[in-house]
Amino acid sequence: MDNETLPYALAVIKLLKGVVYSDDKTVWNCLIQYQRDIKQHFSGIGIEVFVQESEGFAYLKQKDSDPSQEENLPPILLREDNSVILLLYSLSCYSKN
Repeated sequence: MDNETLPYALAVIKLLKGVVYSDDKTVWNCLIQYQRDIKQHFSGIGIEVFVQESEGFAYLKQKDSDPSQEENLPPILLREDNSVILLLYSLSCYSKN
């Protein structure tokens, strides 16, 4: 396997750390340019990438587990993380009004 760094590695690492905002131009442009590849990268481990271009942010969310499967992936993102993301989004919507 080749040890070259993926061209979208910066965006992947930033997404793993939390919400990515469009004001971080370098990361945002990388995310938009390689959006399909990044989504495919995370999809393989059961994580969805949500990109809200019009709102200027992106975040990760683990896919819901399938009760029909014998073995589901363990949670990688805490529910509290999603609550914080929703709170930040709500505050940003409120401050725009």
